[in-house]
Amino acid sequence: GRAGGAWRNRVPRVCGRGGLVVVGGGGGMGEGSSGGVAGGVATGAGTGSKRSPAIRVGGDCWFAPFLAVSASYLKPMNATADGSGSNDRFNSSLAPHVATLTGKAALPVGRFRIYVEGGATYHRATFSTTETIDNQIRTVDGVTQTITGGTQTVEWKTDGWGWVLGGGVEAWISRSLAIFGEAGRARLEGSAVG
Repeated sequence: GRAGGAWRNRVPRVCGRGGLVVVGGGGGMGEGSSGGVAGGVATGAGTGSKRSPAIRVGGDCWFAPFLAVSASYLKPMNATADGSGSNDRFNSSLAPHVATLTGKAALPVGRFRIYVEGGATYHRATFSTTETIDNQIRTVDGVTQTITGGTQTVEWKTDGWGWVLGGGVEAWISRSLAIFGEAGRARLEGSAVG
């Protein structure tokens, strides 16, 4: 039969009044092939997909229990790669910052709200590599020479727009507190800025 009045009253209705929901959480983020791009063919370089911890903060503005816009900031841990050759070694780091702006469509079911979302991403990222080349001894025409090595750091910065798609579910514990889980896929695209 129909849910009792006490149960219905416990279901949060702030979103139905066009309320703002503050969101915070953590999880894992796969960072594609950044390690492989950094390492190339160097021995010991990271390759393939890596998953690292990430934090997210933001807010949802619900115009109705089934419709909202959402904005958030996502900060994954830096992706790193290390490698070495016969006379050199390097370490690389990718430090991304990601903002998202999405629309959400939801299906409220009792204390739960199941939703899908899609929209745009904007990222700024810094990719840096520090390489050390050892001194090398060479003999040319019977004369021994030392070729001095050294250490250098190069850095690239990118920014640009991409897209994000995902979905999840909220479980409301009280009128003002909920837990949620979600999964999504984002494409970060951009060009060099320095």
